[in-house]
Amino acid sequence: MIYLYSAASGLLSALAFPSAGLWPLAFFALAPLFFALRKAASAREAALSGFLWGCVFFGILFSGITELYAFVSFPAYIAWAALCAFQALFATVFSLVFRALRRGNLEWLIAASLWVAMEWLRTLGPFGVSGGIMGYSLARFLPLAQVASFAGVYGISFIVVAFNYAVAESAGNRKFSHLILPAALVILAAVFGFYRLGYSRLDWLSGPRVAVIQPNVPQLLKLDSSRKSVLFDHYIRLTREILPGRPDVVIWPETVVRSYLFYDKPLSARLKDLIAGSGSHFVVGFPHFDDPAVYNSAYSFSPEGRLTGRYDKQKLVPFGEYLPARRILYPVLSRFGARFDLFGEGYDSGRKPKLLPVGKIKLGMAICYESTFPPLMLERARGGADAYIVITNDAWFGSSSLAGQHLEVGIIRAIEAGLPLVQVANTGPSAVIDPLGRVVREAAMGSGAAFVVRVPGKLNPTIYLRCGDVFVYLLMLFLAGYSALSFRRSVK
Repeated sequence: MIYLYSAASGLLSALAFPSAGLWPLAFFALAPLFFALRKAASAREAALSGFLWGCVFFGILFSGITELYAFVSFPAYIAWAALCAFQALFATVFSLVFRALRRGNLEWLIAASLWVAMEWLRTLGPFGVSGGIMGYSLARFLPLAQVASFAGVYGISFIVVAFNYAVAESAGNRKFSHLILPAALVILAAVFGFYRLGYSRLDWLSGPRVAVIQPNVPQLLKLDSSRKSVLFDHYIRLTREILPGRPDVVIWPETVVRSYLFYDKPLSARLKDLIAGSGSHFVVGFPHFDDPAVYNSAYSFSPEGRLTGRYDKQKLVPFGEYLPARRILYPVLSRFGARFDLFGEGYDSGRKPKLLPVGKIKLGMAICYESTFPPLMLERARGGADAYIVITNDAWFGSSSLAGQHLEVGIIRAIEAGLPLVQVANTGPSAVIDPLGRVVREAAMGSGAAFVVRVPGKLNPTIYLRCGDVFVYLLMLFLAGYSALSFRRSVK
């Protein structure tokens, strides 16, 4: 029976995220898991409960990875299963450690602290994944999401998990006194959020007018090199439609077409003609070849068509933009008919500056899933960025929920640093987000769109921008101290 509770908890947790987006479920979705852990008669049952929760939750959340079947064949399903199982191991460790530590009136604090520690740990290293952090489920509930301005996304997770545990305890003991402190925490966070949303003043005059170009090109069509010129015409047509709005900067998404811009003379000439007659700065995404290295890059151009900067993606997607242990794995994967030719060579990690100049404004650049890692984005903000720009191509994942999850991450990133964020996606959703996380304008998934919106100026530096993940470090310090004290008592 406890395994049924765990599976149901995994399902409810996934429904709190896009595409279902039932974010109120986040306050109750983990309660069945905690109830199962309370009922577990052994460490084995606790471990299996956590692993089952992880498999169901991540299996649903990351199901969009199976859309890669069209490009890499059967290995897409292997990658999905392996990723979900690997992430579920963190939930397994959580369950085992929590079982060993839980006791007394601090159980809710231990549960929330340990959960946050596991979320933080699974983002580390070359195979780190930040998808599925519970705090992201409340990105659209802006009052509570303002917690990210001083504690990051992990602060939101802490509150969510603490409340869930209190709900499970209250249901199990029928003593609602367990809810008092966690509920007070939720209320205080919401009051702070309403205050911040109501009294923060944004500067709408100093920010640039940004043109967002969402071409909505299916990935299979983008990979067809014979359609390169036709696709480029599509970008030019969408851009010319919005140029009468006199944008300060026009932004195109990641990997406009599969061509090296400065080695493709006809393409670069057409782009220069477009820019030179526009009166706008441009930021465009193209692969960049610098023998022998290949980068996933973004270029910035002045209104005269002069190259003013280049950003090379720094955090590459393992098994997507580069293949670990390529000499061993590539011959195996190629037998399945993998079409993703980057498996053959792969991108190189960039070391160029993280900012692109657009007149007097500095844009903090991120390409694709780089925006899902808070430390990477904080580097740009601390370096003097006036706005975050995220260019991406989530068309690889079709109509799955992964693109929607990516945008919710952008909302939290804006709140964390107090910077506006502009996300420009190939197939959507694209959006302009103000420094308080409010979506100023959004282009729906699967639609072609081009619009011009003024981006507000940034807020004063937030506590999170200044201190980073200090909140997480304090929680881990608490766990270490509590564990040491528990061990000392057990050996007496």
